[in-house]
Amino acid sequence: MDNVKLVTSNENKLKEFQRYIPSLESEKGKDLPEVDGNKEEVAIHKAKLAGDGFLIEDTILEVDGKEVVDIRWKLSELQNSNAKWITTLALNNDGFIYLYKGETQGTIDTNKYQENSFGFDSVFIPKGSFQTLHEIGDKREPFSARKRAVEALVENNFYFKVEIKDIQEWKGKWQNH
Repeated sequence: MDNVKLVTSNENKLKEFQRYIPSLESEKGKDLPEVDGNKEEVAIHKAKLAGDGFLIEDTILEVDGKEVVDIRWKLSELQNSNAKWITTLALNNDGFIYLYKGETQGTIDTNKYQENSFGFDSVFIPKGSFQTLHEIGDKREPFSARKRAVEALVENNFYFKVEIKDIQEWKGKWQNH
């Protein structure tokens, strides 16, 4: 991962990434705006904004088959249901954006919601566990969609590639605006 920097404003995500790729550098504190689109549109536009040589991460939940890309703004709307944690990594490299994905199946249990947890961690129970991500804490690696996305990145197993010159300027809404 030479000359690639992760853009994140989240210290916990940065620490997790550095466990998987110890040599990964970061651009800390930079919080990129997110388009109000599907997971690919969000990742592509964030990576384009980040610039060449930068890697971005975007995480969503798919709840009952529907993408919830702006999860941090809709957590209170979640119901007890089947869900999938999906992490998309987008690498802006030499005029192209490459997308890599990791997924973890699970369920939502809103009865376990805790205000002091991050994102959906207190309500998402990964398949194979009886605990939420928040309860699992630092031992979440076997369930981590983020780790699976990093593995795809390291193996250069991208699922989508687009030339930056072909990406149209975003004319739609932006998340949380």
